[in-house]
Amino acid sequence: MRNISEILKKTRLENKITLDTVSNATKIKKEYLKYIESGEFDKIPSLSTTKGFIKIYAKYLGLNHEEAVMLFRRDHNKTESHMIKKKNKKIKINSIFYKNITLYIVLLILLIATIIIYGIHEYLIFKTPPKVEISSPQEHIFNTTKSYVNFSGKIQNGDFLYIDGVKINDVTLNGDFTQQIGLQEGLNNIDLNIKNQFGQETNITYDITYINLKKNTSNNKNAFSIEIKDYTSPVYINAVVENKTIYNKILKNTVDLKGIYNMVLTVGNLSDISIYYQNKNITPKGSGFQILIIDYNSKTKSISITKN
Repeated sequence: MRNISEILKKTRLENKITLDTVSNATKIKKEYLKYIESGEFDKIPSLSTTKGFIKIYAKYLGLNHEEAVMLFRRDHNKTESHMIKKKNKKIKINSIFYKNITLYIVLLILLIATIIIYGIHEYLIFKTPPKVEISSPQEHIFNTTKSYVNFSGKIQNGDFLYIDGVKINDVTLNGDFTQQIGLQEGLNNIDLNIKNQFGQETNITYDITYINLKKNTSNNKNAFSIEIKDYTSPVYINAVVENKTIYNKILKNTVDLKGIYNMVLTVGNLSDISIYYQNKNITPKGSGFQILIIDYNSKTKSISITKN
């Protein structure tokens, strides 16, 4: 089916009429005549102007100008319909995008929240001291008649365990450990140190008094000791012999001070302890915070206690 542009151009050529001749006769610019013959109607200022040009051009060529305008309308409507479909398709695509923009925003927020939560988690891991579970010994201050103590427990995978500054390598992949530590007679201060890869540390101190029963069997008669009456209420004890502090602890159990008699003894509450010499209770009367001066008479082998 031929369109109006082809009909006008073919008729002009068959009559051997140039565009210049048509332009001079119709007063239509030559460039507009070219647009009409090539079907480039969108380059002409307006739809009404295009219809007027086609009507004048067809009448000049001896064609039915009303049919020419009708053909233009038919072809023009097809073009407009095609353009509208393309426009609607574009709008549809855009509407899908805008319809899902809420979903995109939600996903972006979730992504940002995940990054923030992960960062906080990593920061807390970096700043939190390493965790340790000690199954034995359960008390941090105690007496024992064994020459050793077994430390056992669990640390987190990747952490390092030190006992008295010595790294313990015998730790399982699950973090379980068991380590036997030898004790010297008397008070032993043992430090457990757990370090993680971020340099954070957890420190636990044990005060363990080893009482050698075999060695002291023959000296039981001359035993000098401080007994804690109520083990559930620890007592502060400070013992100084010849200006040297031998005890400065909060203790729960009996303190054995064999062979040490001249001292300055400070107790948190005198009524919570009993002082024995040669199996005799020589505790002075009183209660509350007390400073006791204990003197030993080597000639009479007796002990005197005065409160300062």
